[in-house]
Amino acid sequence: MAPSTFHPDIKQILEDLSDPAAYSHPVVSVRTIQTHVSCVFLTGDYAYKVKKPVDFGFLNYSTLELRKHYCGQELLLNRRLCPEIYLEIVPLTLRDGRVCVGGEGVPVEWAVRMRQLQDRAMLSACLVDAYERATEDRSLRDVLPFYQAYRACVRGNIALLAAAETEVPASERQRQREIAEAAYDIAWCYSRRHQRPALLITVGFSGSGKSLLARELCRRLPAVLISSDTVRKELAGVALTARLKAEHYTVSQRGVVYEEIRRRAYRHLQRGEHVLLDATFLSARERNAVSELAQKYGAEFWLLECRCPDPIIRQRLRSRSAHPGASDADLAVYEKQRLCQEPVVPPAFVDQERSRHLIVHTDQPVGAAAHTVVTHFNAITGFPARAAL
Repeated sequence: MAPSTFHPDIKQILEDLSDPAAYSHPVVSVRTIQTHVSCVFLTGDYAYKVKKPVDFGFLNYSTLELRKHYCGQELLLNRRLCPEIYLEIVPLTLRDGRVCVGGEGVPVEWAVRMRQLQDRAMLSACLVDAYERATEDRSLRDVLPFYQAYRACVRGNIALLAAAETEVPASERQRQREIAEAAYDIAWCYSRRHQRPALLITVGFSGSGKSLLARELCRRLPAVLISSDTVRKELAGVALTARLKAEHYTVSQRGVVYEEIRRRAYRHLQRGEHVLLDATFLSARERNAVSELAQKYGAEFWLLECRCPDPIIRQRLRSRSAHPGASDADLAVYEKQRLCQEPVVPPAFVDQERSRHLIVHTDQPVGAAAHTVVTHFNAITGFPARAAL
């Protein structure tokens, strides 16, 4: 088959592969992650990594032939440890003028097809397990946090260098300082790993900023994020931005969703991973059920009560209607939540040293709120607090 003379630019690839119809297997929604050298399309069961046509001297993906070659090299290298994750190289072809995965046409681009994992923590665990199987060396788990902390420190240092460049716009310098702050929190957490896993939950109204805090915290601790909004859409078999009908928000359906997030949390706690459950948890019964799960598996239990002024919550919910997401909550839902919220009283814990109730003010920038939680989280080990930048 003759090589294609047409090469779609990265903008078209991003647009076309964000459409579920671009894939031969069932896809509800597509999430895209970009770096300076590649794009990863998360489809649910599979992830597809496409290399960008860049040439940095030390890395050259400037031609289709080079991109195909390095897709092959990536597959060859990573299949040594994770053959169950790295599956194959697949061609991207044109169908009715749009880029799609596979197909009978001439390849216009190439991608590495991988089995999609739920999160970075799961991928890390799989890599460690594969290494131990291949080498029978059990010491990696002991030294890995050092290298993870080291890498985070390097990322923070690079960001601080960029923040000091006077020719960089002020907004970008501020963004780099925020990146450095987060990177040093990550390094701090890796260097102060707890002896047991932690189960954290958010408690707060829709629009309080709890989900934004949860995402940022999971990046810094790190922890596995399980969102009730996402699980609800997955169980309904719809895209994250699809709006569900009222029947999906009955008391019984709510119970199904909360039972599922506890089931998923249990799976990660068994592997010794920190888990954060992002849900409103306005009911004492729901909070107690998670507390019991933590006690059963010897995990720390952290109750993060997210407080935010009423006017800010209302403003956020009004603006949310223009940007659909996983949450369907609006002002009407908020009013109902205010009526049914039960006072936040930390559940009785057999070992009080393993239970924490922390009030987080989520009207402040999310980075500052996350840093506050990280500071309390690491203080439990008795180590000194990290100085702020």
